[in-house]
Amino acid sequence: MKCSCHDGMWILRTLPLLVCLGVFGCGHGVATDPSNMMCVKRLQMPFYPPVPQAARTSIEVSAAITLTKDGTVQTVVLEGATGGRPDDERLFRPTIERTIRASAFEPACANKTVRISYAFRMNVAPDVTASWFGYPNRVEVWAVSPRFEANETTR
Repeated sequence: MKCSCHDGMWILRTLPLLVCLGVFGCGHGVATDPSNMMCVKRLQMPFYPPVPQAARTSIEVSAAITLTKDGTVQTVVLEGATGGRPDDERLFRPTIERTIRASAFEPACANKTVRISYAFRMNVAPDVTASWFGYPNRVEVWAVSPRFEANETTR
C-alpha cells in the first residue's frame, strides 16, 4: 500500500485539533455559571439613591431575579444585605428593582434565576461618583456625601 502526500496533510491538519481538544478539555463537562449572567442582554446601571446618599448609607446586597417563560422579570428578591442598619435595604430596593426591570434578559433563559451583587458605597474616593459592572456579576455604585454649606441667611 502506497502512502501519498495527501494522507500526510490530513494528519498535519487533524493533529492540532486533537491536541486542542485534549488541552482545553472540550470533552469534559461544561462549567456552569451559578449567577446565570449569560442571561443578561443589557444591564441598566443604577445611580445612588438620594435619601441614602444624604444619610451617608452604604450597603451590599444580592438580587435574585426570577425570569418568566419569555425572559421578562417575574420577581426581584433582595438577599443577604450587609452594612448599614438592618432596615436600610428598603432605601435601596426601589432603585435596584427599577434598574433590573429596565434591563433586558435572554428569552432562552425562561424560568431561570439570575443573581447580581450590588455594592453601594459612600466616600470611597474623594470626589468620585460612578457606577460600573465587575465580572462576573457585581455592580458597584460609589457616591460622595453631599456638601452642605451654610449661607448667611441660615445662621
